[in-house]
Amino acid sequence: EEAFQTISPSANAGNPVEVAEVIARQVRRLTKSAFVAVLAHLPQAQRLASYSTVHYGDAEQAGMIQLDLRQRSINSHVLETRTPYYAPDLSYDPYNFIYYAWDHEMQAAYCTPLLVQREVIGTIYLTSTIVDGIAADDRNFIEKLAPHASIALHHATLMRAERIQRQDQARELAEVRDYAIATEAVAWFGITAADRQHTLAQKLGSLRYCTDTLQAWAQLKGVAGDECIEEIIQDLNSVADEIQAMKSQTTGTPTEM
Repeated sequence: EEAFQTISPSANAGNPVEVAEVIARQVRRLTKSAFVAVLAHLPQAQRLASYSTVHYGDAEQAGMIQLDLRQRSINSHVLETRTPYYAPDLSYDPYNFIYYAWDHEMQAAYCTPLLVQREVIGTIYLTSTIVDGIAADDRNFIEKLAPHASIALHHATLMRAERIQRQDQARELAEVRDYAIATEAVAWFGITAADRQHTLAQKLGSLRYCTDTLQAWAQLKGVAGDECIEEIIQDLNSVADEIQAMKSQTTGTPTEM
């Protein structure tokens, strides 16, 4: 129960790497496995890859481990079958593929898929230096942990993608705004003061409408207060204030002939 409660909140930061590290630490702490890795499925590359940190006993080692899914292995078998797999004695296991870089001394292994609506998004893989060294209780714990881990990783991945999208939109909005200001500045001095008042009033109304619409959308989607959204709203309000100031300055100016 403690492990589940630890993993779920970590997803709210929108960082799947951090979530994977929390999962690996919880698995290592509770199973005392010789090796633990949380691996992400990269379907286009036909590989599994560690999110970042892997655990060799109590030691954490940064860097990426990659597994080629075209080669026979316990991980590729689990990915294909979508079911957990236990190899009590790797020397006799038909799916064992020895990766000399990180598990050549291991005698037993357990692997469970990370599923989101029947889609495998990765695996949890752990090993022991003892034949049949992964206890049934530990395997049951990992199997129960896997759905919580899958949801947390998936949620964090979606949040990261949405955050990146909002940042891109904010950057694009800023570029469009700067271009629009530069373009209108060129034509600004070729119109009368009355036309300027009318143009400014239109722009001001459009900006206020965009701001109100964005705030309503943020409330509806539950992202009100998001840093990127707030930055966009502040930019819109800032431009609106500038236009209001310009509008006030042009009031009373004699019409140009």
